[in-house]
Amino acid sequence: MRTTRTRFAALGAVALLGLTGCGAAVGEEPVGPNGLPQQLVWSTYNVGTGTYNDLAAIANTLTNEEGVQVRLMTADTGIGRLAPLVNGTVDYSRAGDEYYYAFEGDYEYASPEWGPQDLRMVWAPLGNYGLLVREDSGIDSFADLEGKRFPELTANTSINNKMEASSTTAA
Repeated sequence: MRTTRTRFAALGAVALLGLTGCGAAVGEEPVGPNGLPQQLVWSTYNVGTGTYNDLAAIANTLTNEEGVQVRLMTADTGIGRLAPLVNGTVDYSRAGDEYYYAFEGDYEYASPEWGPQDLRMVWAPLGNYGLLVREDSGIDSFADLEGKRFPELTANTSINNKMEASSTTAA
């Protein structure tokens, strides 16, 4: 028997589904009695990440409360998360900043095959970004990052851009 609380939890999960990541055009899919697709596939970050855990909780709620089967496909890179969306393998992608680069056709998405992509951002969750430094680094505030050097991370344009901005525009 469903209580008002579990019904609101399920509706909240459905709302988050509709608000998370980049929506793709989905073909004709079997629809259940609740008006939701019977099966969904989402791409996301790897198992163990906070993003994966959030989506797993939403998927679990959709399965338990509404009977919607949700499969999560994981990937290490932005291209790995967006490629299944672009080729129609997944219905949604819980992506990071790579959605913006693909939409604009920038960086690794600057090719006729990759960008610009016709993606729809339906929700951009706030990111909690932090930077760990050694206690003896002399970095005590954001402003102390100005002029510091950071490693260039392979296949992670988003983090590289954030770190470059941190070192040049610290306020």
